[in-house]
Amino acid sequence: MPTQLYREFDLWKTLNVLWKKAWIIILGTGLSGAIALGITYYFMTPLYTASIKLYVNNSTELAVQITDSDMKASQSLIKTYMTIIQSDTVLEKVITTLGLPPSNEQTKKIREMVSTNTIYDTEVFAVSVTAANPDEAAQIANTIAGIVPNYIGEIVQGSSVKVVDMAKAPTEKASPSLALHTLIGLMLGLVLSISGILLTELLDRRIETESDLERMFKLPVLGSITDFEHVSKHGYASYNYELSHQEGVQI
Repeated sequence: MPTQLYREFDLWKTLNVLWKKAWIIILGTGLSGAIALGITYYFMTPLYTASIKLYVNNSTELAVQITDSDMKASQSLIKTYMTIIQSDTVLEKVITTLGLPPSNEQTKKIREMVSTNTIYDTEVFAVSVTAANPDEAAQIANTIAGIVPNYIGEIVQGSSVKVVDMAKAPTEKASPSLALHTLIGLMLGLVLSISGILLTELLDRRIETESDLERMFKLPVLGSITDFEHVSKHGYASYNYELSHQEGVQI
């Protein structure tokens, strides 16, 4: 007769197993969180972000009123300006102004540091620079602010860009987040600890109780053999007490 070599899922029994091995879960979760915290703090380079804000106007002429169509036109120009800012020409001007050696690698490096994003439903957009040095991030951002308005005025006729905010050297890092990485580490440790315990329990082929025998062989248990070693050491009273707190005996 074929036998089942795995344990059937039993909710209460599973919860009982997890409760008995809670120390493993706590240890695994804490250890994983501590490792994530240590890696983030000691091995990951902190990055700082400095930003400038630019205002877009679709006309160089001063107007008493700004119509809805003017605003929509300005908003549509923002994507164009964001593309221009990421162009090789602008980035090479930034590199030259900063006194850095011009090269394709340097241009690529600056481009990876620069990001742009729109400010919802406005004619303003932000240019952010992320670097390991907060002063460097602010310097590059402000250099872009000094170059872009004049350059865009030459390229795109009938429009203008004005600087709303200059960048300041950030005092707080933008990434990595110690709290977030530690939380991820804790959650990963919790999941792995529970998964390991449950997998070990499901793959455990040992027969520990009478109910295990009944499930595997689909036959009732007619009797059990007394644990004479336990009786000789502790007596029948202790043995009967042990039986009363188990489903059966381990064989």
